[in-house]
Amino acid sequence: MDRIILTITSDLLDDEDRRQEASVRANLTVRALIEEIRREFNLLDAGYRLTLHGQQQPLPLDQTMEQLGLQTGAELVFERDRHRLQERVVARGGQYFQAVTKPGRAYLQEASSGKAFPLEWQPAVIGRPDAASPDAAEMLAVDVSALAEGRTVSRRHAQISERGGTYYLEALNERNPTLLNGQAIRLGEKRALSPGDVIRVGLVELTFAVQGASS
Repeated sequence: MDRIILTITSDLLDDEDRRQEASVRANLTVRALIEEIRREFNLLDAGYRLTLHGQQQPLPLDQTMEQLGLQTGAELVFERDRHRLQERVVARGGQYFQAVTKPGRAYLQEASSGKAFPLEWQPAVIGRPDAASPDAAEMLAVDVSALAEGRTVSRRHAQISERGGTYYLEALNERNPTLLNGQAIRLGEKRALSPGDVIRVGLVELTFAVQGASS
């Protein structure tokens, strides 16, 4: 099957990833290429577009590389399509996050202090700010640094995501376990949360709750 080598640039990616060479099938559609880029770099499930470098008109989503006449050496620009955002987004620390279906309705409550952390966006990272990154604190959904046992929690310890009203917990740190109701969660594993579930990160215990739901 014929393949072509494209250069893809994007300001949405980290500095070291902003210019990529990609070998793609000539019969790959623009839509499929956008999805491959989004998944490769774990980007928000929102609207994106590809344009030829130096042009403003987005490439038609359902046309293939071959139909567009693209050849090896072509340079494409990958960017957010402001007219096609599929999900409401939240800007935090200079980055975009997907809003949960009902922001603030679900929250985590710390056991000893009673402090509540509403879940407004996803992935909702549980952890501590990194002093080397000024925007890190703003991007944390659950910043435990002010809690008595906050220092026992990793900077990116765990995260919560939501899909269709169901919330899922994932571990992010292999050396510092995340426990759900006393059971460790393996890296790469997602566990559905129910009201009353207890999440333990370091020595901090957080209870998952949903307004209006009985535990």
